[in-house]
Amino acid sequence: MKKTLLILILVAISFTLVNAISIETETGTDTITFKSKEMEMVFNKTKGTLLSLTDTPLNSSNLVYIYGDDGYDVFDSEENVLLPNGYSLDEDDSGNFFLEFKYEDGTKTYIIKNDPYYTFDVVFNFSKQIKVSLPFISYENYYIGNGYFASYDKVKGQKTLFMTVSSDGSGVFGNRYFESSGRARISTYAGPMKLVYIENGIGDYYEEAKQILSQAGALTVFSWIHHGIVVFLYWLYELTGSFGWAIILFTVVVKIILYPLQHMQTKSMINMRTLAPEIEKIKHKYKDPRKQQEETAKLYKEKGINPAGGCLPLLVQFPIIILLYNVIQYFSEMFAYSPFLFWQDLSTGGFVQNLPLILISLLTGILMAPITAQDVKSARTSIAMSMIFPIMFFSFPTGLMIYWAAQSLIQLLMTNFVYKKYNVKGIPLKEVFGIKSKKESKKKHSRRKR
Repeated sequence: MKKTLLILILVAISFTLVNAISIETETGTDTITFKSKEMEMVFNKTKGTLLSLTDTPLNSSNLVYIYGDDGYDVFDSEENVLLPNGYSLDEDDSGNFFLEFKYEDGTKTYIIKNDPYYTFDVVFNFSKQIKVSLPFISYENYYIGNGYFASYDKVKGQKTLFMTVSSDGSGVFGNRYFESSGRARISTYAGPMKLVYIENGIGDYYEEAKQILSQAGALTVFSWIHHGIVVFLYWLYELTGSFGWAIILFTVVVKIILYPLQHMQTKSMINMRTLAPEIEKIKHKYKDPRKQQEETAKLYKEKGINPAGGCLPLLVQFPIIILLYNVIQYFSEMFAYSPFLFWQDLSTGGFVQNLPLILISLLTGILMAPITAQDVKSARTSIAMSMIFPIMFFSFPTGLMIYWAAQSLIQLLMTNFVYKKYNVKGIPLKEVFGIKSKKESKKKHSRRKR
């Protein structure tokens, strides 16, 4: 049985889909569209302006910005709008795109980055003084500071920050405008209010961004607790260079921290298992259900066993698991840029892509059931239940499925360790599946002959 499942895992791995990370471009009559894993940007070819920006993490959609005479339009010192007379499009080895608009007195270049941080740069190189209109996403919530311009939107519930900052200090931010002459570069973060992404996108203005987020109500006491765990997972990512390994290490650390609770729960299950024969005798001796309960309660009291002892640790772990799930989901955008083993993109899911992880989860469920079950019937029920969740989760991002498979495997190892420590033997796997040995088959065959 074990060999068959391992062969199935290897076959599934060989058929795993691998997705390359790249930015897609579409050129229309008047527009150029760039689609990355987390963002879609549409530009007007005639005006050289940004028409719209949509965040699209994990196939969701949030329209962050739409043009309103504020899409990096270029004006001269007399506030006359300048129009480009052409454009060019290039791509570097890292998959970054350079959309350059050519003007009579200079150029404006958009740098669309092939990374998960919701950022892009705009480089101006003009021989005269110019003014550039800055995108607004909210006319009620905006800030102009020393070297930055920011607005945010929390009406839609998306809590999106649009923050443009000076990258080289060669320009000045005024009321809705950026003024410069010669060469100037500004960077823009246009994404969710996630501190890790903001820090990587516009790190020099991280403190200013935190103040804006606090005023927007995006940072609370609970969010800081959540962010502490987020930072730890991100540190593991920087240590390993892959979110796949980071999630596995993260799961190991969490399981070690929760081991006392896990040990308490497993010990309670073992104690209950040792009383199973005596409880069965009580059921045969007393037919009245009330009397059965009374005698069973007496037995628990005599043996010093609390039947609810295994439930409390489980209830404590449940909110922790939800928190961990949310922390891992926090990095959904970065999963697309973190290759791991056979996968280049951990942000996508699907049955074929997640099949190796589904099979690992099924295998651990099959091996776990005979260890913890009290009888063959409950072992078969446990196996059936363990098959439901991995199959239900097939559409989850591979990054989350790695977490599920890792915690299932670690749970199996920890449970096996505790049961061996207390010298409790499980039900043979052959017995669970009704597979008889050759000796038993021969005995049965000889009995039939007689």
